[in-house]
Amino acid sequence: MKRFVMVKYLSLLFVLLLSLPVSGVVFAQDMSVFRISQGVDLATWDPHLEQNVSQMTYYSLPFDGLIGENSDGSTRPGLATEWEQTTEYLDLTLREGVLFHDGTAFNAEAVVANVDKVKNGPFPPTANMLRAVESVEVVGEYQVRFNLANPAPALLSDLQRFAGLMMSPASFETSVEMPVGTGPYIFNAEESTLNSRYVFDKNPTYWDPSVQNVDRIEVLIIPDFQTAYNAVVAGELDAANIFNNQVAQALADGYQVLQPEGFGLGFHIFDRNGTMVPEFADVRVRQAMALAVDRDAYYQVVEGGVGASLVSTQRFRSGQYAHCADIQDLNYNLERAKELMAEAGVTGFSFKVPAAGRFQRDSQALAGFFAEIGIEMIVEPIALGTIFTEVQTGNWAAAFVPVNERHTSGYYNSRISPNGFLNPFKVPVANADELAAQARTLDVAEAEPLWAEINCLAAEEGAIIHLGTVVQAIMVNPETVATLEAMHFAPFVADYRSLTMK
Repeated sequence: MKRFVMVKYLSLLFVLLLSLPVSGVVFAQDMSVFRISQGVDLATWDPHLEQNVSQMTYYSLPFDGLIGENSDGSTRPGLATEWEQTTEYLDLTLREGVLFHDGTAFNAEAVVANVDKVKNGPFPPTANMLRAVESVEVVGEYQVRFNLANPAPALLSDLQRFAGLMMSPASFETSVEMPVGTGPYIFNAEESTLNSRYVFDKNPTYWDPSVQNVDRIEVLIIPDFQTAYNAVVAGELDAANIFNNQVAQALADGYQVLQPEGFGLGFHIFDRNGTMVPEFADVRVRQAMALAVDRDAYYQVVEGGVGASLVSTQRFRSGQYAHCADIQDLNYNLERAKELMAEAGVTGFSFKVPAAGRFQRDSQALAGFFAEIGIEMIVEPIALGTIFTEVQTGNWAAAFVPVNERHTSGYYNSRISPNGFLNPFKVPVANADELAAQARTLDVAEAEPLWAEINCLAAEEGAIIHLGTVVQAIMVNPETVATLEAMHFAPFVADYRSLTMK
């Protein structure tokens, strides 16, 4: 795959030095610059080929979504100013007078081209978001209609991110190398460094200048969070991703720490037919594994106590849509877990899981819990940012995979449905398919009990062993940053619209 700049392999120290305004670097005196670190490098500039939500820290700068997103995840006007959704269609009224960075006009034809690219493209995870869209048609120069094969309750939220990010149709052939969107900032390839530092300059023709409160934003790739922490302390960064066990120290040192919910912690057992690991075919073994996990201890030890109130044995917690109130008790019960293993006639077995970054640590913690009931889980390192594509290969019987769907129908489509891209062995969960088909025909209130039952079934059958939701902390220097918010259920992604500097 071609990449978007020529220079490679600078040391981290050199990158940090480059990020500082030193002699020989020509900036206007009044240029305001915001620098933030990201732990995972960018894989492609084409957002339609991505599913890792943390990558929105890059994509939200050069691209706009058809539907806008507030920091709490709620909808606002984006490239679509108005919409009307029924069970049969979604009509969008588009913003007029918007230009892509290459000068191409944004209009209904551009939307149709982008939607066709997603639906017919080579990346099923993003195409899956538009599964309910049968076709999209031009109604007027700034009017489009999405014809729906079935009701799509998650469609608006999906159009906020990957599936709804609009790129210039003229850039499709080079989309992996250079982002050409309508967004508030334009990628500066000349001053960026592959694998190290990505520079974005203010789009002078952006349709909403009120959200462009700095002239330049730089994203530096710093996988080591202690190094990132130190860079903020040294004044080399204005904000950085940090681990939750660093939060207490950051607060004690006088820094602001944003602590939004980042994603769900879900250990997925894909091979529930026992193709690779015969023991996984017995639901009692899977339930034993769920009962062996001490979630409270996990949050205290691994997460430093941060987010401890977010412990849950199911995806949607109390008070959230589709929470299952009468779920089977899957809280920590080591004695009962051992009983279930004995009932299943299983004394022990081993299997391997892929993991990278923080999920190596998380997987090792789970391995310790599983060892208490005689199960050996071997953690195999993989490259950062590849977990979603890795598990789709069908080479792994189970894996710790972040749960990032915000709506229960998206959760079902991706992970529970036999057609889900995170269900590589295509194993159904009880009667979840029938429940989902029925739920899609109902209004939101009537459908909730059915979605809640699916939520229950996924947990009770041990398809996904949930630990809860994790906070993803962003450390902010209050001496340079006046305001900054973080995005909900988008790990380590700052809401650049809220950014102001001192």
